[in-house]
Amino acid sequence: MSEIYRFAGLELDTSRFQVRRAGKALAVQPQVFDVLHYLVAHHDRIVSKDELLDKVWNRRFVSEATLSSRIKAVRQLIGDTGKEQRLLLTMRHRGFRYVGSVEAELPGTRQIASAVSMASAPAHAADPPTSIALLPFEMVGERSQRDYFGQGIAADIIALLARHQWLTVIARGSSFAVDAKLTPRQIGSVLGVDYLLTGRIRWTEASGRIDAELVDCDSGRLLWNQGYAIENASVESVLEDIAQQIAATIEPKLAQIERQKTDRKRPEDFQAWDCCHRAFWHLYHFTPDDLSVAKSWFARALTFDPNLARAHAGLAYASVQLAFYGEPSKRHDELQQALAESQKAVALEPQDAFNRFALGRSLCLLCRFPEAQAELEQAIEANRSFAQAYFALAFCFSVWDKPAASLPLYEKAVRMSPQDPHLWTFHHMRSVALYRLDRLEEAEDFVRAAVRQQYATYWPFATLCALLAERGRIEEAAAIGDRLLQMKPGYNLAFARQDFFFIRAPEFVDRYLHHLALAGIPAS
Repeated sequence: MSEIYRFAGLELDTSRFQVRRAGKALAVQPQVFDVLHYLVAHHDRIVSKDELLDKVWNRRFVSEATLSSRIKAVRQLIGDTGKEQRLLLTMRHRGFRYVGSVEAELPGTRQIASAVSMASAPAHAADPPTSIALLPFEMVGERSQRDYFGQGIAADIIALLARHQWLTVIARGSSFAVDAKLTPRQIGSVLGVDYLLTGRIRWTEASGRIDAELVDCDSGRLLWNQGYAIENASVESVLEDIAQQIAATIEPKLAQIERQKTDRKRPEDFQAWDCCHRAFWHLYHFTPDDLSVAKSWFARALTFDPNLARAHAGLAYASVQLAFYGEPSKRHDELQQALAESQKAVALEPQDAFNRFALGRSLCLLCRFPEAQAELEQAIEANRSFAQAYFALAFCFSVWDKPAASLPLYEKAVRMSPQDPHLWTFHHMRSVALYRLDRLEEAEDFVRAAVRQQYATYWPFATLCALLAERGRIEEAAAIGDRLLQMKPGYNLAFARQDFFFIRAPEFVDRYLHHLALAGIPAS
């Protein structure tokens, strides 16, 4: 499971993909983390450049400048320089060696540490209970000899999934050493994990296919599988993109499975993460009652663990949704709570993409758009497979005054997470952006896609109603308006205006309401 190394005033945690100083997570690029981890884990010997390139970059082409840049970043992190070389030595023509003292907690071993170091070790939340391992993807077909492609895509997915702080992801050094001929149950027992992700790469000269599957280690049951066909492209050019797509799909799938598991547990047996999974089940129904219940479950999680960043971020996100769907009179209080809770989450785990996402969403609805953009860009930087972060940045641009800039971000969010519970709003807000750009036919296509989704609320029906009226199809608009009023009794133009509390485009709101009125929506 987790490997923890303490050295140079730092703590490196492989399961959380974090480097911490005094309990606070530092911003570390994935390759810098991998280089530091490998050097510290092998501090008893010299590590050659070739070995680093093999273990960190899987023998991909890497320039000398890139390697030097990562070594420099490692030295800065540990308080060393290339001139002093107090802790990290460069051995001419041989490689590198970390020569500082190291304390390690490894699976199946007892920690050896002095009383002083134990007393000063920072307290942090317990490892999340949901765990997954990945094996190198099997390379089959004409290019089966190039196994490093399979190692490369698995390593990329590990790095992406490890950015989700609610998951424990086994380091590749452990999972890649496992015999792939073992059964999922045997691998689960060896690595102590719940889930196993495997895959195959089939390749010919001009085309190929990558298949991935997720298995429950305890039962051996196949939970998910997906194939990715590739035409007229080299395998090297598509691995990174497909790794992002797989990671973006697996994370919400695991969250869905864990939410379903809580249905089979008695609430009195819940722990902190059980409460979070139950909370998200309610949250994704997007009704005021469900959102309020979600907040109560997140609050209960915090009674178990006050430093559980995911619970603080979840509270923030539930308040963000209540700003949309709750009582307008309580909107200010909800947004203030969202801001406060998301700031707590970021303070606890600044590298977690969901925490940055929750803070960015809060700032956006408070019309603090430049700050929101900065937080959401950090969320994307923290996890480039996090579809909701791309959507949230697109939303920010749509309601700010940059609708054209939002369109490729919406498209990327949908492509990365086609089964996302937020898919309806991905399509709906893309439609709103197109509406603002007077691309009405495309706007109608996307809002119709939105209303077909499972969790769609009344809002895309309102947008479809306004669009149809603007396009002169009043009878169709009136029929959609009737359905809208059935879904949201009491909906009127005054309520619709309040719905757009977050947008800086009064002329668009007036236009939208004018066409709702033409469709027969009452003024008040």
